[in-house]
Amino acid sequence: MRFQRKESLVFVVLVLITLWPFVHRALVAGYDVDPWRFFGLAMYAIERPAVRVANVEVGSAGGPLRRLQLRAAADPAAARAAVGATMRSRQAYGDLAPLEGEAAALLSAVPADRVRFTLEKYGLDAQGMRSATAIRFECAAKPAGGAACESQ
Repeated sequence: MRFQRKESLVFVVLVLITLWPFVHRALVAGYDVDPWRFFGLAMYAIERPAVRVANVEVGSAGGPLRRLQLRAAADPAAARAAVGATMRSRQAYGDLAPLEGEAAALLSAVPADRVRFTLEKYGLDAQGMRSATAIRFECAAKPAGGAACESQ
């Protein structure tokens, strides 16, 4: 490599390293991405969010939703794994988390056509007090397989 190419490459790398903390902070603030992910400096400025699955309801199309009992699922281990994966992906990737895979896994483990997750996200408010925010999204099984999710 010629000197000028190396110099250009070093310049580009330095610009990216300089801009990344600002981009990372915008991702954390705008999409609730875990501040400890993606090699960002926002991890030093924001408390790591805690996400807990508060409620999971399942039901058939057109019918009422009922609270999921993991022991009563056709495959309790798969249902528990799907609920845990939903919680972990939502904590790590925030609003950018693709939830269709976990919902499809849960719908295949229980006899249902749709599922509603209620998650609680804990954090600090402006006064330094812990607060909880409820996040709801509902997913329905697709006829061709998989699931389609939307936030409520």
